Amino acid sequence: MCKTKKRIVFPNTALGLFFLWGCFAASFLAVLAMKPMLGTAGVILTALAEHGLVSVTLIYGILLIVSLVKKEWRKAIAIFGLGVLGAILLFIGTGFAMAINFAIRTAAWDATAEEPRLVELPNAAGAPLFSVEYKNVHPILAEYDKTIVFSSGKRIGVWRDTGGAGAFAVYQLPSGDYYLVDGLDADFIRNDYYINVTQETVEILCGQTWLPLPDNALRVTMKSNDFVVAETVDGNVTVESGRPVGDSLKGRRYLGLINPQGSFVPGEV
Repeated sequence: MCKTKKRIVFPNTALGLFFLWGCFAASFLAVLAMKPMLGTAGVILTALAEHGLVSVTLIYGILLIVSLVKKEWRKAIAIFGLGVLGAILLFIGTGFAMAINFAIRTAAWDATAEEPRLVELPNAAGAPLFSVEYKNVHPILAEYDKTIVFSSGKRIGVWRDTGGAGAFAVYQLPSGDYYLVDGLDADFIRNDYYINVTQETVEILCGQTWLPLPDNALRVTMKSNDFVVAETVDGNVTVESGRPVGDSLKGRRYLGLINPQGSFVPGEV
C-alpha cells in the first residue's frame, strides 16, 4: 500500500498579513529615504507610514498569540519565522534608507548655504519702507524663512513658506500702513499681515482679529482663529488678544508683488 506524503499547507492568513506589513514597511523606508526631497509633506507621509506599520505589526502579534492559544503550532512557527525575517529586512532596509537620506542631504546641502535675499518695498522717492528677507531652509524645495525687516533694522519673522507660496501681494491702506497677503488664493496656506512702518509692528490675521507678533519673533509656528504662536530666541510665545479687523482693510490699493526670487514687481495680481 502506497503511503501518501502529507503536504504542508502554508497559512494564508500569516502570508497575507506579512505581505500587507511588507507594503507598509516598504512605504516607510521609501519616505524615509526621500524625506529631504519631500519637505513638509515628508513629515506627514512619514507619520502615516509609521502608524500603518505599527498597526499591522500589532495585528501580526495578536495573530501569533491567538495561534499559540489555539495550539496551532505550525501556524505559530510560520508567523514567528516571518516576523523574524521581517524584522531583519526592516533593520537592513532602514540602514539603506538612512544612507540614501544622508546622501541626498549631503549632495544638496549647499542650497541652504546661499545668502538670504532681501526684497525692498520702496516709497515714492525710492527709499525702502520695509523689506522682506527670504532665507532658504530646505536643500531641495523652495522653502524659506520669511522676515519683515524695517528701516531701523528691526526684524520680525512671519510664517515659514512651506508650500511654494512665498510671494507677497502688497497693498497700501488709506492710513499709510500696508497689508500683505501670502498664499494668495490658496486658503490652506494663506496668511494675511498688517504692517505699520511708523511703529514698526507686524500683525497677523487670525479669524476676525489682528494679533500682534512679538518684536523678537523668529517665525510663526501655529495659529488659529483665537491665537497665534511665535518662536523667539527665548522660546515660544502665545498671543491671544489683539484688535478687531473692522474696516481696517477698506480702501486698500494694490501695489505689486514681492517674490522670493528677489524682486518687487508692480502691477496686477
